[in-house]
Amino acid sequence: MKLSRLLAVAAILMTTASVWAQLATATLFGTITDSTGAVVPNATIKLTQVDTNFTRIVNSNDQGEYRAEFLPVGSYTARVEASTFQPFEQKGIALTATQSANLNFTLSVGTSTTVVEVTSAVPLVNLGNSTLSRTVDSIEVDNLPLVGRNAYRLLDLTSGIQSNTFENTVGFPAQHVIINGSPDDLVGEVS
Repeated sequence: MKLSRLLAVAAILMTTASVWAQLATATLFGTITDSTGAVVPNATIKLTQVDTNFTRIVNSNDQGEYRAEFLPVGSYTARVEASTFQPFEQKGIALTATQSANLNFTLSVGTSTTVVEVTSAVPLVNLGNSTLSRTVDSIEVDNLPLVGRNAYRLLDLTSGIQSNTFENTVGFPAQHVIINGSPDDLVGEVS
């Protein structure tokens, strides 16, 4: 009886751990500098998600670097403040799941009565790692014509993916996926 309870508890813990492992957050990092290129230590970066008003406040370190991890996905506004500099505000920062976005800020010397506001969208270049990913959202899944509702056809929407369907040696249909030119050794085969 005790063994069955122990196994049940272990199964629940393993299920819970796998749910926690699925991240739907993003990371934003960068450097705060002034107009001459000198780093600005101890700057305050306030990140606000537009849709939910979720706010995260981080400070730059002695090298002017900041990092905000585990941010919920969505559109953000960033406000950067430091003593003897004009506050700077950036709108239109779009973060997607598992994205590591590098966003640097340049502050102008001045008083806090003037706010520099940038409203154009900034293309976020991933300089933090070499991960290439894409999220296929529910609108695309619902509206795209998928023959036979084969979800593997959605792989074709991601750059660097080559997939084809074939019949395996047993006679069942199989999906073979090649990612960024990986060798054709059937590692990506799904039956």
